[in-house]
Amino acid sequence: MNPRRITYSDKHVLLIESSGNMRATIVQMLRQLGVVNIKPVTVSERVLELIQQENFDIILLGHNASDKITGIQLLEEARYRNFMRPTSGWIFMTSDSSQQVILHAIDSNPDYLLTKPFTVEELKNRIDALIVRKQVLLHVDQAVEQGDLEAAVQACDAISVIDPSYDFTQRYKGRLLLSLNKASEALAILQERFWQTADKDTGLLIAQALLALKQPEEAIQQLQELIESHPLLVPALDLLAQAYEMHGDMELARDALQEASRKSPLGIPRQMELGRIATQTKALGLAEGAYKRSIVLGRSSCYRSPEPYLRLANIRRLEMQDASEERRIELHNDLDAILNHAEFSFPKDEQLRVKMLLVKSQVYADLGKQVKSDGLRREAEKRNAQLSALSIYSAKHWYCLATRYRCWRTQLSRHKRKRACLMMKHLVIK
Repeated sequence: MNPRRITYSDKHVLLIESSGNMRATIVQMLRQLGVVNIKPVTVSERVLELIQQENFDIILLGHNASDKITGIQLLEEARYRNFMRPTSGWIFMTSDSSQQVILHAIDSNPDYLLTKPFTVEELKNRIDALIVRKQVLLHVDQAVEQGDLEAAVQACDAISVIDPSYDFTQRYKGRLLLSLNKASEALAILQERFWQTADKDTGLLIAQALLALKQPEEAIQQLQELIESHPLLVPALDLLAQAYEMHGDMELARDALQEASRKSPLGIPRQMELGRIATQTKALGLAEGAYKRSIVLGRSSCYRSPEPYLRLANIRRLEMQDASEERRIELHNDLDAILNHAEFSFPKDEQLRVKMLLVKSQVYADLGKQVKSDGLRREAEKRNAQLSALSIYSAKHWYCLATRYRCWRTQLSRHKRKRACLMMKHLVIK
């Protein structure tokens, strides 16, 4: 089969790198390869708007641990906000090749990783592989981007078995079938490829299919074999925890998550899941540590939320149940301090105040002070009803604004219409 012709002149590349010298070096490398359309920018919060608003064939994202906003934070948030278009290829470039950074980056599924500094040949190899793959999967990626997963599955079938990307395409098809809740079809395709390639990512998808089919024992066996061959395959440990939980082995689920968090400690969803399972298995010290790490990691993460504060307060509530009177007072004070910290950190979150009242209500119920508990619960219900009424009003308010805006914009010149769009966007953000 003749190799595909790779052209760079028609590719739009976004280069995100905080170091001016490194940015200039990479631009020069890209020029050598024949890339004409390059947009070099520094790492900042505005980059996400750029990624959302413009289409890029390739995004080169640099990570430097010393940056106020790091590349890995942008990568995580781009995945969280669904800004990583299937038709765009992502190459994550890092000067920090530590295990925890690499594994945390893998959680967000960039197409390739590249350790800085690198040569023009290394960059060319990654970009070449990316361009070839995107050429083969163009119709598949376009269908996924449009939300037509059935058409994407059909596009996968159009790719020849002798194409070098065939195995990747079949894995992609399996993932699409899982998204379409066709686990049996996915399993048949994935198992056939796995016996031929023993690819670890295909093995992970097989485990997902088995879990979707409510076959935890088979999934556990599959995942244990994967982990034995690939000890740093942290997503396999995450899935193993799910399989154990489905099977009813909560302590084994906790141990699997604890091992996953030890190898890759920077992911908040993993820490929160560890806290949940640890709480259910009465390992309150482990749960407390997981929630505290979630709070610290959340200071600079898109996953920042009041939830770990609330769960940490619940840990204190559970500890109060078997504590002495003196210790119970200390724990109660600590619980109040945690909730106050949550309120201070999220001052505009009205739903948080409702949840805080419910936590306090449960505390007083545990203490046998039912009158106080009932009063707090009624206050929570009242506030929640007010919030529901306010949300309905807000929805009607924004509908009226949007209707007026549509009528308004039809009467404006092109220049004024652009200004109107910006004004409306500012209002919605506010």
